Amino acid sequence: MLCFECAVPAVAVCTTCGAAVCRGCVRVGVHPVEHHAVFSSADAATTETRQLACPGCAAALATRHAGGYRFAALPEAVPDMQ
Repeated sequence: MLCFECAVPAVAVCTTCGAAVCRGCVRVGVHPVEHHAVFSSADAATTETRQLACPGCAAALATRHAGGYRFAALPEAVPDMQ
């Protein structure tokens, strides 16, 4: 499978659009998710979930949902996953 952006071997799939992305193009992000108990008076708990995205989706999500999604490029210090 090749990266949709630059046609090198892909290492991930965008969780928004499903495009294959390579190590250089993948954007790793987090966004808050609120968990509500249906039959409880407990307060909502918020956790952050990880999301992998292509550059286009990462830019769109960060712009459209300002403050909700934060993305960064994959750090080079992470060892290769092969």
